[in-house]
Amino acid sequence: MHMCYYFMKQTRLVSTLDITELDMLAFLIAAVSHDLGHDGYTNGYHVATISSRAIDANDVAVQEHFHASELFRILNKE
Repeated sequence: MHMCYYFMKQTRLVSTLDITELDMLAFLIAAVSHDLGHDGYTNGYHVATISSRAIDANDVAVQEHFHASELFRILNKE
């Protein structure tokens, strides 16, 4: 999150790439949700232990699917 802010405010990245406010919002949301709810275990661990996360993700990119689904659960709340 801090690195995203740094890139947007302290470098010429925003002006160089002509980034819009919507682009910046998407960048910040991606940074915030990158490891949302990470439990400290690897994808391989979840697959090997047949965890509920592995089952939900069908053993493919377990943690990444979990982070994305958690983000959409949060964004879906009124």
